[in-house]
Amino acid sequence: ISQHSSIQEAYNAITTPLTQAYLIEILAIYDGSMEALPITFGLKDGASASNTITLRPAAGNTGEIITGSSTTGILILNDADYVIIDGRPGGVGSTPDLKIINLSSSGTNANTIQLLNSATYNVVKYVHVVNSTQSTSGPRAIVVGASTTTGNSNNQIRYCKVEGGRSGIGIAGTTAAPNDSTVISNCEIYDW
Repeated sequence: ISQHSSIQEAYNAITTPLTQAYLIEILAIYDGSMEALPITFGLKDGASASNTITLRPAAGNTGEIITGSSTTGILILNDADYVIIDGRPGGVGSTPDLKIINLSSSGTNANTIQLLNSATYNVVKYVHVVNSTQSTSGPRAIVVGASTTTGNSNNQIRYCKVEGGRSGIGIAGTTAAPNDSTVISNCEIYDW
């Protein structure tokens, strides 16, 4: 067990290759002002269905918010695999509690959560995702973006509240690198 001053620092401290599952818990003392945005989770060798990395609020830490104004996004899974973003304190319950907000109202890439460059087998669940843009062009609350090699495939977005953005959730694969088998289920998507 180790403590870190930011989510990014905690993720970077996880050594590879992964040989077990890891848990990054947001404690009540968390101060989001220590984050340099965007928070970027990159590739970790050894990631698998049993060697996952989960980000969630600690048990009892309700009402946690990760927020900022960023034209490049708040949380990016860049070629990251088997990452679980679970908005439930302690991973228990059925309410989207963790809130991730991008206050930026301009910029094409001012998405709130982005999966890109072959991010696969990731899960975003029970998170309230907010994007301050509601125009016909621009960023989204969650985007499964494009990749130059293989698609961002087999990702899941479940039991989330998705608010704002150009279209709430966007999937932007290409013919050469399609985003296959994305599952969006039991989400409330509004104000887009």
